[in-house]
Amino acid sequence: MSLSLLKFEGEMRDPIYQYIPFTGLEKDVIDTKVVQRLRRISQTSTTKFVYPGAEHSRFSHSLGVMHLAGKLAESVLFKEEFGDEFCLTERIQSLTDRGRSSFPELKELSDNLLSIAKKVQTVRLAGLLHDVGHAPFSHTLEPILEEYLGLNHEEMGIRILNENKELREVIQGSEIVEHLGIDIQDIIDVLKEKTEDKFLGEILSGTFDVDKIDYFVRDAYYAGTIEYGYVDAERLIDTLAVHNGTLILDSSVIETIIEFWEARFHMFSAVYYHRAVRAIELVLYQMINRFLSAYKDLEDEKRPKTLLNAFLNAKNIDDYLALDDYTTISELIRLKREGWDFRATFKFLDMYLQRKLLTCVAEVELIGEKEGIYRGLTDERYLRNEMHEIADLAGVPKEDIFSDIPGRVCIKVNPVFEHLENIRIFDKKEKKIKTLKDYERVPTEVLSSYRGLKRTYTFEEHEKKVRTAIKEIEER
Repeated sequence: MSLSLLKFEGEMRDPIYQYIPFTGLEKDVIDTKVVQRLRRISQTSTTKFVYPGAEHSRFSHSLGVMHLAGKLAESVLFKEEFGDEFCLTERIQSLTDRGRSSFPELKELSDNLLSIAKKVQTVRLAGLLHDVGHAPFSHTLEPILEEYLGLNHEEMGIRILNENKELREVIQGSEIVEHLGIDIQDIIDVLKEKTEDKFLGEILSGTFDVDKIDYFVRDAYYAGTIEYGYVDAERLIDTLAVHNGTLILDSSVIETIIEFWEARFHMFSAVYYHRAVRAIELVLYQMINRFLSAYKDLEDEKRPKTLLNAFLNAKNIDDYLALDDYTTISELIRLKREGWDFRATFKFLDMYLQRKLLTCVAEVELIGEKEGIYRGLTDERYLRNEMHEIADLAGVPKEDIFSDIPGRVCIKVNPVFEHLENIRIFDKKEKKIKTLKDYERVPTEVLSSYRGLKRTYTFEEHEKKVRTAIKEIEER
């Protein structure tokens, strides 16, 4: 929609959308330390070790999500309030021609537009801030965040919005916020999907949300794999509408829907779950996990002072915000130079700095496996016993065998997804909601099948012995 209800004060060049406009409030929020930190957190973590162009950050992704969130919110809210055929200029002209008798209706129109503007600005801010809780290296260290602090990045983001003084002062002190009646809790409600209008939360976290749309297109662009991640964002945004209180695409974009899921499938298979990408992710994870495991067991007086302590204790949210990709690696380099004894950590640090990968010695594809079978093969206890058996047979330390089970490359990778063939579609001709499987020309069964990966890695010096051990176990 070319018309916007918000007053934009400037725009930024963007390789994906050409220009991203911003309001005065958004500019002030963008310039906070909380959002600027996202420049120093990589969007795709270790993908750059395989695809050198993938050096983009959470910052540019967050700007893209803000932009798309605003466009989708405005489009959907106008349809919901006024209908598909509504034209604002015609409506205003009609009311103006009637003179004074139309004043009550003009007032009602003005109030409706103000309400929409409030929701659009709130959703844009939620899009801008949706990733502020990420740990360094994004999803690679998400398990660290959950294990040691008991929070995922979404929950940490809510903490930051509630506790960071600078961010709260910028938002609460804005004239735009006062004019539109926005409160920081409104932003949190969108992020937590607790808004009165349920569909507002779905804009950022739903089956076809703007977060996924942006990262597929943006990641593909920077990785140089545009053919894998192409998504017709404009088409999806234009056809999403509210039906029964939830966002649903209509039947005119069946091919675009399939294109979206094919892009997702190929990006996960070829980029995110690339064997070497996952190998360096294991190095990075082991580096931090082994440091924290050793560090927390030291007596207080024997612990070095380090920013990395915030992985264990983030009572002060600003301590956590001091962590990013650069400070994390710099702190480990400093500790090594100062002679601290974290040998296992420093071994992985050197591997990371030299791009020395763990070696993949086995890979199993689990295609079309039933849920129960998949869970059994990837059960933590089963995997641990399997790794120990391999290590004993190969005669190598148990901690030198690593199992990697990336999320399945299918629609159920993320719990917010529905099974592909059950995605709801609004049939424009029949004026009723159907499911994607009702359209026989769509290869829903193929795209819905599970495709899991189970890989085993070890250090290069153990490769031959571990391969032999795995082969012996398979032949039993």
